Amino acid sequence: MAVGMGAYRGHTELAAARGRLAFSYGEGLPGAVWASGKVLLWKDLATSLAAAELSGLGGIDAVLGCPLFDGRRLIAVVCFLLSNRGEAPGCLEVWDALDELDVLRHGGGYYVHCAELERFSPLIQFPRGTGLPGLTWLSGEAQVMADVRSSNAFVRAGLAARCGLKHGIGLPIYGERKVVQVLGLFGAEQHSFVGGAEIYHPRAGELGAAMLFDWSGPGSIAGESLADAPGRRLAERVLASHCPAVVEAKRGGRYEISLALPLHDRKGLKQVLLLSLP
Repeated sequence: MAVGMGAYRGHTELAAARGRLAFSYGEGLPGAVWASGKVLLWKDLATSLAAAELSGLGGIDAVLGCPLFDGRRLIAVVCFLLSNRGEAPGCLEVWDALDELDVLRHGGGYYVHCAELERFSPLIQFPRGTGLPGLTWLSGEAQVMADVRSSNAFVRAGLAARCGLKHGIGLPIYGERKVVQVLGLFGAEQHSFVGGAEIYHPRAGELGAAMLFDWSGPGSIAGESLADAPGRRLAERVLASHCPAVVEAKRGGRYEISLALPLHDRKGLKQVLLLSLP
């Protein structure tokens, strides 16, 4: 497995380091994700020589690897290189499906300025259809909550408000043609690490309109259907290839990343999810 593409916010050393890497089955984080078929979060980068090479580059202190399957075929491993240097709160959570109990159990998380949420979350479980993780599991589709603080469906609304979180995205992780995990992404009201999302439901080879969520500007957009969304061209690349795609652009001294992910269920390409990472 070799690096196919990436976005590094102008960190040339980091980009060069990643470009030199390749992984066998079970080797490094990408290889371990390949072998397990599940999302893995590594916080101790010294546990792997490949991950240790990233330590200190660009302020990276944790790495999350996410597998993307088309049926039983692994098509890619997407790696998020994480840093807690930012001032805004945010977190990523992994929830593991326990089919025998019909619940999701906390499988780890990366929390920035969310200590109370970090302490509480491992103590709870989500039945199918409950909370953002449970709704994602039940539907098998990406779910977006524009404001988790005021949603009756978000069990930890009070905690999220106290931690300064607002936006939530649930991402289903498929394996063996069923949802085996849910990845949750939660960002702050301002300076969120996730600036927005576009969700497409392809039909008969056509992309269709996007359900647009945009929190990057002064006027937020929550669930507006738009035929010509900003990330449509990138989503069309995913529709054609059924593989993830990422682009990076520099605007006003800031790097903006757009990441488009294909979500396959047992019947084929179910959604294209585009994440805006300002």
